[in-house]
Amino acid sequence: QRLDPKRMSKLLLVEVWSDESGDGTAGTKTRPHASHFLGEATLELDLNPQKSSSSTVTQRLSSNLDIVKRNCTGTVTIKYEWTVGAPDTRPAPLSTRADSTGPVDYALAGKLTVSLLHANGLVNVFSTRKERYSNPYCVMLVYPTQPGEDNRLVPKVWRTPTVFNNLYPKWEKEFSREEYMHDFRFNWMMTERKSTRISGSRSDLGSSGGSTNRFRMPSTEGIGSFEQQLQQDSQPIQPAG
Repeated sequence: QRLDPKRMSKLLLVEVWSDESGDGTAGTKTRPHASHFLGEATLELDLNPQKSSSSTVTQRLSSNLDIVKRNCTGTVTIKYEWTVGAPDTRPAPLSTRADSTGPVDYALAGKLTVSLLHANGLVNVFSTRKERYSNPYCVMLVYPTQPGEDNRLVPKVWRTPTVFNNLYPKWEKEFSREEYMHDFRFNWMMTERKSTRISGSRSDLGSSGGSTNRFRMPSTEGIGSFEQQLQQDSQPIQPAG
């Protein structure tokens, strides 16, 4: 299965989980346990190579039966700001260097600032316990750079802070802006030859058509390691208060 690089560069996956560590660190090193999954949303962002923009999006959370058999509910609201920048033309490490053969077919460079605002109506994983509710946090994933010479797309992952005991969490009220927002630096420069050679799995897109129905955390050949990248990109976050 070949993946469309232009489409992959504009996808944002949001997964919502309940933090069972009790200290705000669950999901910072490895994938959380499936029973803590609260839902997912895939956003196809409006990232124009020539024009900066800003948008606030509310997306309904979907179940993912490949993770856990659960009827996930609720919505998540995210603001994203796209600032166009100049491509970084400095030589990249060999393992991530793009194929430079042929003219540039696609370029996308700039800064994507993602702010997690709030969520509503989340599933309670403690439904049998009185006055105890889920401890929601989100894991967000993008592909901000073109594939390397090995044709692998490497994700960048952000793990947000945890709001404890709340099915209607408001990150913008519980945390400072520096805590509920994150910057991703984009630098895609694809040659015409390279854009036809990316390998991957259909399960990472969920459909072979143009619409985005599913976008999974990377786990197949051609897609980078979630655990490895999460260790590089995320630091344990202390709970508010």
